[in-house]
Amino acid sequence: LQRIINNKWKHPYACAHLKLTLSQIYNQAIKDGIIYPINLAQDLELPKVVKTETRFFSDEEMQKILQIDFDPQDRLYIDILRNTGMRPSEALALKYEDIYDDHIHVCRSLDYADAGTLIKNTKTNVERDIPLNAYMRSKLISGGQNEGFIFTVNGKLYTRSNYTVLSRRILSMIMSAIGDVSIVMYSFRHTFATQLYYYGCRSGIISTKAAARIMGHSEQMFISRYTHI
Repeated sequence: LQRIINNKWKHPYACAHLKLTLSQIYNQAIKDGIIYPINLAQDLELPKVVKTETRFFSDEEMQKILQIDFDPQDRLYIDILRNTGMRPSEALALKYEDIYDDHIHVCRSLDYADAGTLIKNTKTNVERDIPLNAYMRSKLISGGQNEGFIFTVNGKLYTRSNYTVLSRRILSMIMSAIGDVSIVMYSFRHTFATQLYYYGCRSGIISTKAAARIMGHSEQMFISRYTHI
């Protein structure tokens, strides 16, 4: 098993997903009484993830992204990310009941574990309100539906596998359009926050404290992460 992980050592996230899948298989086999009750996948060594700074989209790149012919559901997901700065897991946990005339109430996120998809608090355990612009208001409120989760697959919440397929599909189309493979789903959040600081805070339209609240950060974290770009 460790040799299988080692063969994918340059892809730490793929290794983590593989370990999780193997662990689920072992757990089920143990539960069914097929094998001796020892999960051999639990002790597999994983490569360390070296975090790099998430890059943001330039105005030119964003214009190219807006011209991509996404599936309507994918387009709505992207629109929410780029217009609200929400974390991807928070957007997937949105309900229509969280949408108000002038804001979105962010109070939960999706998390993936051995047990499947879990509904948890936000990353910082703080609920927050994000202003809703006219474009997003028309996209979310005028659709006719007014209850339940906005994003589902066959009526069920996104699983880890569903999200992997979703993000790969979206990112591959964006990479082809802008000619850069260094982007991730969090690039939308990073772009929103960067623009919020430069066009909002620096022009005096919004305070850094209020901007940090929108992002779900402390003011110190917001300043250290986005003001140096």
